[in-house]
Amino acid sequence: MVTNNLRPCHVGTEGRAIIIALVLAQTTLVAVFLCSIAGFIGRVHQYLELTSHFRLQYLLVALVCLLVCVALHAWWSALYAVFTLLINLVVVLPWYIPPTKTPLARPQSPVKVVSANVESTNRNFSDFIGFVIEENPDLLIIQEANERWIDRLKVLEERFPYNKALPRPGGWGLALYSRLAVERFDVVALGSERAPGLLAQVHHGRGVLSVVTVHPRAPLRRNKFQQRNEQLRDAASIVQALPSPKLLVGDLNTSLWSPYYAHLVRQTGLYNARKGFGLLPTWPAFMPAQLLMIPIDHCLVSPEISVIKMRTGRNIGSDHLPIIVDMVVPG
Repeated sequence: MVTNNLRPCHVGTEGRAIIIALVLAQTTLVAVFLCSIAGFIGRVHQYLELTSHFRLQYLLVALVCLLVCVALHAWWSALYAVFTLLINLVVVLPWYIPPTKTPLARPQSPVKVVSANVESTNRNFSDFIGFVIEENPDLLIIQEANERWIDRLKVLEERFPYNKALPRPGGWGLALYSRLAVERFDVVALGSERAPGLLAQVHHGRGVLSVVTVHPRAPLRRNKFQQRNEQLRDAASIVQALPSPKLLVGDLNTSLWSPYYAHLVRQTGLYNARKGFGLLPTWPAFMPAQLLMIPIDHCLVSPEISVIKMRTGRNIGSDHLPIIVDMVVPG
């Protein structure tokens, strides 16, 4: 990296501070650039795939480095920072651009979906129940639902008369609550672990909506990484075989930029409901700002569904923020 006209000798305290600031900016820039490139080849190795999840953070760090380089008149380094910033901007910015919407020709039914990974060790039951009552969704999807959570959520069954719970320890539990009539609930098994998933056929007034919720493994170890990919693959096969309209909802433990997420979307033909509403990061919720979080909770919808609004809910004591999606579903 170039330090321009800064001289290493005969400099005072201010000069040394400038040199240190520039070297730190340049070193950080190299690391961010390498991670940005590594994210594009995530299929090569588990650790390379992990680098794909932090595009927003890379963009912000590259922007800070650019400002430092400009302030210090390090123009070659500033140019390098611009290049690194653009690499990430090109995959972040499209999520803020609203998709082109075709006129709604057929009768439509409004459907509101709330999905929340409540975290199995979370004990903030009353606050979450209050949140659900405030939002008043048509479909409520719960992940990491253990016996204690299912027991506390029984107070919602009058509000959601159609429900199915699969309480499990260790973060495997799932539950789906519906105000709309459910034709049937099916339990599906994913991957070599036979991880549970839920499939519901929901009557939305003018037709039937297929809803699938899954919670693949967190890919932090090699075997968990492989299991997550198996579970995403099987979920895609299940969704692909369903008639439209359809949804795939839940904590998928993958971000918008993972090659495995991209394959899931291609295979199912679904699109992410957050398109046009921004990144809406959801994890980890204990971070002081959403700019430091990543989007791993998703609502994927079939093309004929029109998403009116997607947003994240308030902190419910979990390590995830809930997602809230308002949509209209064709009959």
